[in-house]
Amino acid sequence: VGRDEEAGRRVSALARERGAADVYWRAADVTVETEVSELIEGVTDRFGQVDVLVNNVGGNSAITPFVSSTLTSGARTSISTSSAHCCARIACYLTC
Repeated sequence: VGRDEEAGRRVSALARERGAADVYWRAADVTVETEVSELIEGVTDRFGQVDVLVNNVGGNSAITPFVSSTLTSGARTSISTSSAHCCARIACYLTC
């Protein structure tokens, strides 16, 4: 789904059709702290708290063994880890 608004609406509708009590979906660039804060605030406004945080960022890139990695593939890994750190830190700050 990524940040595709239409795909997010379709997945949300499908989740409701399959029994989800409620769904919250919002496009956000998780490498931008203000967007992460707005995302977490939207979740807490809707549900009261964050029970589970799943960081699923990584982009579309081939997975290679570490010893075969390059600075470019390392940069993608850095984005994944820094965005996970950003999301977890802001979620803890806003909800703990």
